[in-house]
Amino acid sequence: KFIDQGFILMTPMLRGENGNPGNFEFFYGEVEDLIAAADYLSNVSYVDRDKIFLCGHSSGGTLSILTSMMPSKYKSIASFGGSPDQKSFFNSGWWRSAPFDIKNSKEIELRSPLAYTDSIVKPLLIYVGDMDSDYLSISKRFVEEAKKYNCTCEAYIIKGDHFTSLGEAIMQSAEK
Repeated sequence: KFIDQGFILMTPMLRGENGNPGNFEFFYGEVEDLIAAADYLSNVSYVDRDKIFLCGHSSGGTLSILTSMMPSKYKSIASFGGSPDQKSFFNSGWWRSAPFDIKNSKEIELRSPLAYTDSIVKPLLIYVGDMDSDYLSISKRFVEEAKKYNCTCEAYIIKGDHFTSLGEAIMQSAEK
């Protein structure tokens, strides 16, 4: 859908993943990698540096939310089924993959966009499935919190679950 709308797509590889150097940090340093991807794209001759967008699904959606809280060259950012609250995320079984001390509450907080809704600096679109039982209510709460701080953050509830809502979310975000 993005290519059909005339977008150029880049899928950045993040530290410590897919054979890349560095250490996998699980929603922390990877934000720097996404900011670096926008910096790179802004210097590619055939890319309009004023129209660079970021989107991601699931873990990529969480990284997208976190990236919206940092200065970058992105014009706007979309999250598809991202997790605004890492406490519930890691409690659901993902603690086994955590490369940090899961008992250290500060480590969880640093990775939780919900703890920093006042930090959103880029327009953020949150797409979540109406049957995504893990993220629907917390995503709505996240957007409500962000609006209290006058952040540009909108929620879009899409028919489907965590995965079946993705196609429609992509289509809607490409049009926006």
